[in-house]
Amino acid sequence: MPKRRFLVTAALPYSNGRLHVGHVTGAYLPADIFVRYLRSRGDEVRFICGSDDNGVAIEISARKENTTPAELSGRYNQRQAADFEGLGIHFDIYGGTHQPDFVDLHNKLSQEFFAIIHKNGHFVKRTTEQLYDTQAKKFLPDRYVTGTCYHKLPDGKPCNYPKALGDQCEQCGNSIDPLKLINPISTVTNSTPEKRSTTHWYLQLDKFQGMLADWFSLVSLDWRPIVTNFALGSIRSGLPERAMTRDLEWGVPVPLDDPDAKGKVLYVWFDAPIAYVSFTAALCQQLDGDWQKYREWWQNPDCQIIHFIGEDNIVFHALIWPSMLLGTQFTAEEIASRGSNYTKPKEKGFYQLPANVVANAFLNIKFPGKEEEKISKSRGTAVPESKAEVWRETECECCGWSDVDQFPREQETVKCPECGVDDPLGIGAKY
Repeated sequence: MPKRRFLVTAALPYSNGRLHVGHVTGAYLPADIFVRYLRSRGDEVRFICGSDDNGVAIEISARKENTTPAELSGRYNQRQAADFEGLGIHFDIYGGTHQPDFVDLHNKLSQEFFAIIHKNGHFVKRTTEQLYDTQAKKFLPDRYVTGTCYHKLPDGKPCNYPKALGDQCEQCGNSIDPLKLINPISTVTNSTPEKRSTTHWYLQLDKFQGMLADWFSLVSLDWRPIVTNFALGSIRSGLPERAMTRDLEWGVPVPLDDPDAKGKVLYVWFDAPIAYVSFTAALCQQLDGDWQKYREWWQNPDCQIIHFIGEDNIVFHALIWPSMLLGTQFTAEEIASRGSNYTKPKEKGFYQLPANVVANAFLNIKFPGKEEEKISKSRGTAVPESKAEVWRETECECCGWSDVDQFPREQETVKCPECGVDDPLGIGAKY
């Protein structure tokens, strides 16, 4: 049996809290099973993960705990690594985007990505309105704002989720423009913010729509429908420009010699997927003595890159991240001339797009006397992995916590009484 090469990543948990069963069942247990399978058949695999230490979520949590982002992220990075080991999920490396052993290399590669995409003409500099908290005297990053979602559901009814965040609605899954939120509120002071002007750099996602659609038609025939339906639906609706810089102090500094870039950092969802690359580079330094050997994994057409994520991260891994990768390969003029014609990367030495993005639906929970809802750390409905005796991964959303408790403990695989799903890893059939 020929030996194949795989680079498998598991979604980066924010280093602002403990893991919960939704994390484990959604991304990490399936990825671990898949990696074990590949290795059992003799394939060469590197299994990458680590904590997402940058961005507004870390700042908010640090403020709540009356500590610094560095202390908070360091503490939870170590706790998460220990939790994974306790669960028997063994990554080849568990990094951290702002941890002392990783931050320099991560910042270097993130800034290189931004500089290449900027040089290739895929950013546009815009001065726009942004929500500003007059009490805190600061511009509000997306996650510092909450309000009622303005999107419509597939059936045409308004979403109207009252706790939508300023970057994404957890109920309908759509990206959010915080300026369009209904009745926006600052999470810093609980006051109503006002609009003020600020300057940022926007990635022109709309320019990649044709190539992305053609890429999906070529590679996603056996991808999970939850991924392809969302991604293709978003492309048909039109991908908006998206700001890839933020008015924050904690993160990767914007690498531009421009006075308007002073005091700004990269959007956390710009640098977060690059962590898969920087952690691979750190692992290559450990194992091979040369961090630049990451190119043999990320810029090698013979290496299959597989991302395991949760449902709420589809927009970033199936649309924004591939656009970023294409942006390092092609100039704006080349993209325009190709139109909807996607071909594989020019040759070895250019970043490869993922071979698969494996997303699992939300694991829902039903507390006594309440409606069924998504297990979520930000919503306060998380069940810590240390307190959960039983969990299982499924693509259905019908099982409440009380149902799971009724499954016999001695059974390794259980069948959902509602839909009959009992296969924890449908992707295994392909590989």
